[in-house]
Amino acid sequence: MVICEPALAGIDLLPVLVSLGDWGSRHRSAAPELGAIAKERAAGGPKAIARMRRELASQHPADE
Repeated sequence: MVICEPALAGIDLLPVLVSLGDWGSRHRSAAPELGAIAKERAAGGPKAIARMRRELASQHPADE
């Protein structure tokens, strides 16, 4: 499967976004449901991030 470049670039940022979400949930005020999502994603570790990357890649195929 070929993924369009902007989507691929965004997917590559997923580990950074997960880390930022986790940091924000610990150090800033956030809606409880959003904080829970951030903590859950961070707790899943690299395997969860890899799974999310695959799911996102399947949802954003390149235009043919």
